[in-house]
Amino acid sequence: MNSTTSVSNINKYGGRIASLNAIACDIWLWCIQRNITLSACHVCGTDNNIADKLSRTGNEDLEWSVSNNVFTGLRQSCPSLTMHLFASRLNQKLLKYVSQMPDPKAHAIDAFSISWKENRYYAFPPFSLIPKLLQKVEKDGTQLLCLVAPVWPTHTWWPTLIKLIVDICLILNNPQNILTLAHRPQNKHPLRKMKLIAFPIPGQPLMIKAFQSKLKNLSSNPGVVLRGNSTQHILDNGYISVKGKEIPLIPI
Repeated sequence: MNSTTSVSNINKYGGRIASLNAIACDIWLWCIQRNITLSACHVCGTDNNIADKLSRTGNEDLEWSVSNNVFTGLRQSCPSLTMHLFASRLNQKLLKYVSQMPDPKAHAIDAFSISWKENRYYAFPPFSLIPKLLQKVEKDGTQLLCLVAPVWPTHTWWPTLIKLIVDICLILNNPQNILTLAHRPQNKHPLRKMKLIAFPIPGQPLMIKAFQSKLKNLSSNPGVVLRGNSTQHILDNGYISVKGKEIPLIPI
């Protein structure tokens, strides 16, 4: 093993930490029942290439996360969030999280393999997964998902995302300053001109309809050509337009 603590717990039949002691006892009981003698030795992590190969092959697209200060601001707007989707042990923001890779501390593996109906979720997924995420939200009838996504009006998923908004959206300013890699804090996100927004979206049509019914209609100054019912742009006055309504954008 590359952990001296694990080696000690195995060779000494347990230890002072209750959780590790319980695991060591389970291992030794399993061995005793099968008449197996067990001993552990330490292998330096840098030499343990075979066992560690998978865990060292990471995808940085899955590890970017917003800073803790920014996430605190998101929690103030969405205090009921209970589970972090598309997370890992390095960037989890909530106690319960779903990992893309095997992880003993994760609530589940592969966010798309579980139902999104029971909890209220936070997600900052790889951008390539956003179309599949939106389909999952609508299919499962998700109560609420706080989705951090880029402003990309030209993408095919943008109109679908806009139509699902159920509350005021939060602008995340200066992405290069607020996005971090836990294992490489000196790295900057490569998309320098990217704009990020936290979108509160549910998969329940009645909630969306009720929210949109309370929004103000689009307005314009005298002599200005009215904008059509386009969902392709963010308005200059800091609003998103959807079905002739204005959804406010507020800096976090």
